[in-house]
Amino acid sequence: MKNKEKYNLAHLHIVGRAGTTRLDGYITYIEIEYGGKIVKEYACTNEAGIKKFLEWLEEDDEEGCKHTILTDKEKAYLSVVIKPFREKVEYVYKKCSEIDEREYLEISLENGVISFPYFEKGTMYKGMELDEPYTLEELGL
Repeated sequence: MKNKEKYNLAHLHIVGRAGTTRLDGYITYIEIEYGGKIVKEYACTNEAGIKKFLEWLEEDDEEGCKHTILTDKEKAYLSVVIKPFREKVEYVYKKCSEIDEREYLEISLENGVISFPYFEKGTMYKGMELDEPYTLEELGL
């Protein structure tokens, strides 16, 4: 699967920084982040940066879609919260309140639903898409 198919391009965060010493002053260091994790790093001259990024998008990754959806903190929190009823969890969703545009998590169980407290839009669980059902395995839990 190519990187451009594997990652939601709208959620890629690209950070470029110039070298800090005399020896690497003409080099730009590029980090590509997705869901709070660095998925690719490379160094290049200024002219080659865009070309390398475009090549990376076209790379075919043999592993398939292995990017992480949750940050380590989010995984740790959800793991502890769902522990007592882990076997009954069917799906986890990120939802958006219609009234005030805040978001929240909802866990669908065999016999009910658990809704989590609201949080400001775009501040938590950034790797999850709204109203998309995720299994515990997909979330790495």
